[in-house]
Amino acid sequence: MPISVNAVLPENQFNKQVSYFYLKMEPGDEQEIELKLGNSSNEDQKVEVTLTPAITNDNGIIAYPDDVKKVDSSLVHPFTSIATTDKDVTVPANSETSVKIKLKMPTEEYEGMIAGGINVKLKETKDDGEKKNETGMKIKNVLTYNIGVVLVENETIVVPEMKLNKVFAGQVMGTNTIKTNLSNTKATPIEELEIAAKIYTEKGREPLFEEHKKNLRMAPNSNFNFGVGLGNQAYKAGNYRIVINAKSDPADKKWSFEKEFTIDRETAKKLNATASDLEKDTTLYYIIGGSVLLILLIVLLYFIKRYKANQKKKREQERKRRKAHAVRKQKAANANSQTRKKRPTTSIRKNENSRKTKSTRPKSTHKSK
Repeated sequence: MPISVNAVLPENQFNKQVSYFYLKMEPGDEQEIELKLGNSSNEDQKVEVTLTPAITNDNGIIAYPDDVKKVDSSLVHPFTSIATTDKDVTVPANSETSVKIKLKMPTEEYEGMIAGGINVKLKETKDDGEKKNETGMKIKNVLTYNIGVVLVENETIVVPEMKLNKVFAGQVMGTNTIKTNLSNTKATPIEELEIAAKIYTEKGREPLFEEHKKNLRMAPNSNFNFGVGLGNQAYKAGNYRIVINAKSDPADKKWSFEKEFTIDRETAKKLNATASDLEKDTTLYYIIGGSVLLILLIVLLYFIKRYKANQKKKREQERKRRKAHAVRKQKAANANSQTRKKRPTTSIRKNENSRKTKSTRPKSTHKSK
């Protein structure tokens, strides 16, 4: 980048150990501060100058982005409400130029600081913009200079204060992440911040997920989303509870929060659909497999019962058949027995009749010669 940016520190620079603007002013004061822009190229360079309030990004770093759309509700005097400048500036070739920023302090006195930033970047042309690398991914290189601005009116020490605003389900670069929005509600930064967070089920005692980060910073009157990543786990709808413990070493401040929150089915389904590298939930497969096995078992038991019933019926029929056969056989035997008993009587009678016949037969009167 052929452009250089330097702050011209004024006489009311309160902290002379830093290279950015740290000014002590009075209520209602108006002042111009100056930046020197240098151009080391052989062509005129057009740059954009933008003003922004200091915010805390989700990595726990004080930042000055151009696209701040909403500030924390505790911020009464955003830097953009008291500072103005020309947005478009041309820096001549092999030369330098000055950019003036006008400051107008609030009329009422306040304690703490107003923090903001001045961003300087080359204005994009038609030849600039997105380029593709070897993999086809679009890359947009934009180098921005940032000069911080801190404005104070007195030396009163302000103690930082933290507030938990809300807990919600979100994502960070495709990873399901439960986010807790925390605010620094005072006009002073929180330095060397350490935060430990644990996620539980609503009534659970063992944490499901946890996160521990150190060396974070929060801008005055700002908020950020502290994330607890779920790794490769999918969201599950239900009621949960988060416990947060935070401390700031320089101010020797400690904060503890506990809050219940709910993840509904629609949110879980939507975020899981866009999450990357999720561990597959095999619960449904187990349910389907178990259901199939149960149905098969029921069918098998039905056929076994039916088979046993059929076998019992066949045995009963066989028993009745054998019984009937035995009865018939017994009857036949009895009949034969009766027949045998009757046959001797008939024979005797026949013999008796024969003898009677013989006895009644007349004797022959023929005599042999």
